[in-house]
Amino acid sequence: MSFFCFIHRSTSAHSFFSSFKSPSGGEVSAISCTPLDPSKPHTTLIFVAYWKTNRIEVLALDRTRALTLEATSSGLPGVVRSLLPYNFGRDGPKGPDYHPYLLAGLGDGHVAAMQLRGKQLGEVKLISLGAAPVSLTPCAVEGRKAVFAAGSRSAVLYLDKKRLANAAVMLKVRLSVPVRFPPSEC
Repeated sequence: MSFFCFIHRSTSAHSFFSSFKSPSGGEVSAISCTPLDPSKPHTTLIFVAYWKTNRIEVLALDRTRALTLEATSSGLPGVVRSLLPYNFGRDGPKGPDYHPYLLAGLGDGHVAAMQLRGKQLGEVKLISLGAAPVSLTPCAVEGRKAVFAAGSRSAVLYLDKKRLANAAVMLKVRLSVPVRFPPSEC
């Protein structure tokens, strides 16, 4: 079964439709339309991952409102369960502090990180967080943009000297639950 994307955007001024049929086919395991610039309500890049191939495709919405395949990742060691395109810098695409990455939380407990160069994917860096599927959440640590990654273990991903780094996070969960017994059992 091939992935078929159908996008409809409607505002008071514009309405358009776009479709795309993936040449690689397969069932979608994750998709992200998250803008790299959080101040903008839209994006022109869409990231799609597939179950059987463990690959990620970068799709671009061009000026004619057509989706085109821009890049495909190499096969990853596990199925992609979450995708997060994220700019670790503070600037937009033309600024000096623009550091976009595509992060993929894998089902085998890894995070795959690829630097985005235009619409192309850079080399894959794997970070192991155990064996459970990894979820990704943007956050800030001491005023710096970061991503919280949680699997069997947790880590914070951040940029250090223009390189992606990670720091383990030790979490201790304490749970307190009130227990109430009916008066007749006390």
